[in-house]
Amino acid sequence: MSPWPQETLLHGRLSAIKGSHARLAWVVERARHLPPFSHGERVDANLVEGCLSQLWLRASIADGRCVFQCDSDSLIVKGIGSLICESCSGRLPVEIVARRNEPPLLTTSFASVLTQNRRNGLLLLWGQIVVFARAQVSDLVTSP
Repeated sequence: MSPWPQETLLHGRLSAIKGSHARLAWVVERARHLPPFSHGERVDANLVEGCLSQLWLRASIADGRCVFQCDSDSLIVKGIGSLICESCSGRLPVEIVARRNEPPLLTTSFASVLTQNRRNGLLLLWGQIVVFARAQVSDLVTSP
C-alpha cells in the first residue's frame, strides 16, 4: 500500500535530519509546541492501554474524515505519537481500516532508532486508531 501524502512529507522531514539523536531531538522539540490535553481529556477512556508511558488519544470525525491527537507524560512518546496521529488525520475511516497491518512511519528507518518499548506503545496507539476507524465504518454500514 502506498504511503499517505502527510506520511511521505513527515518521512521526508525526518530523513533530511542527519543522525538518529538529531531526529529524536526534532521530534521532542515539536512535541513541546503541541498543546497539552486538559484534565478532562486525560481520562482512562482516552488512555492507550499497555504503554509504559501514559499516552492519551483523542479521536473524532470532521466532514467524514478522521481527526487524531495525542498527549503523553513523555515528550518523546507525545512527539512520535503525534507523527502517527498527523499521518492518519484527514484520512477516511475506510482508508485506515484497509491499512490495519501497516502503521504509518513505523516501517521507516526512523522506527529503527526507537526502543522496542516505544515501538510497542506506538503499535498500541495504531491499534486504537484502527479500532476507532473500524467503528466509524461499522456505523456507516449499519445506519439507515
